[in-house]
Amino acid sequence: MLSYNRKKVYRLYEVEFYYDKNGKSEIVDFLDALKAKSKTSKTDRINREKILA
Repeated sequence: MLSYNRKKVYRLYEVEFYYDKNGKSEIVDFLDALKAKSKTSKTDRINREKILA
């Protein structure tokens, strides 16, 4: 799947998040922490946006 943005072509990939047997995922926990920090930190907000873009 391709997404066109500002005359550049970006390829989008489907990402699978893995969970352990207790239903925990380090990646999801990291993204949740960035979301909480992004309310007060511009750097964390930008990092989260880049990861999710």
